[in-house]
Amino acid sequence: MVPSMNLVIEQAERVPLAPDARGVIRVGGSRVTLDTVASAFERGATPEEIVQQYPTLGLADVYSVLGYLLRHQAEVGAYLCQQAARAAVVRQENEQRSEAQGVRARLLARRAIASTRS
Repeated sequence: MVPSMNLVIEQAERVPLAPDARGVIRVGGSRVTLDTVASAFERGATPEEIVQQYPTLGLADVYSVLGYLLRHQAEVGAYLCQQAARAAVVRQENEQRSEAQGVRARLLARRAIASTRS
């Protein structure tokens, strides 16, 4: 006779993803973003390797997030594209603000002034 098992299967287990105040989706209450986990997985990292790389994540959370990612590829893909576009805008704004051209010349000029004072 086979002993009966009382395994309770929860159909509506929550995926540990939540947006922060800026709308960036984070994993398991950590600062690690969905973008980061998705990128690592796309590069071939296993869930265990992702947890080694980001120890604030739980292994079960990473598996759950990857399952969600695989079941909702279109939605996650759209979100990742939106995030990439936001990052490109921020990068462009930062480059315009910092005016990268001439930085070397300005630093060398400051060094020359500092060395004449010594």
